[in-house]
Amino acid sequence: MRAIPPRMRGRHFHNAIRWLAIQHLFEGRSPAWVASVTFMSARTVSRIWRRWRTTGKVSEKSSHRGRPQKLTRSQQKWLLKLIESEPTLYLDELALRVSLHTSNPIDASSICRYLGRHRMTRKRVSSPELLAILF
Repeated sequence: MRAIPPRMRGRHFHNAIRWLAIQHLFEGRSPAWVASVTFMSARTVSRIWRRWRTTGKVSEKSSHRGRPQKLTRSQQKWLLKLIESEPTLYLDELALRVSLHTSNPIDASSICRYLGRHRMTRKRVSSPELLAILF
């Protein structure tokens, strides 16, 4: 069995290589043989094989990465409907309405980021009355 070249240790493998390993294993080749051909460790080949058998996927990447969003899907839909019905609302007013609707304090910057992802903009106004109600 060949040793893994030092430049390959700790590397992430492209999904095409992972699928190639699955194909060889499915054809009855040993994990050691697949490891020597693909320059993976036998443990990595075994991990990919186990992941494929349990999930049907070869990638270890999850669809949910990073910090969870402050607004749920239903709250996001509600916010978009609110903007459609009242398009002249400012960010602070949107934050107040969303906070009252969800009974969860949502900052105007969170709404601004969400709207930015949908290529929408809003005016920013910080009136003392609205800030007093929010905080």
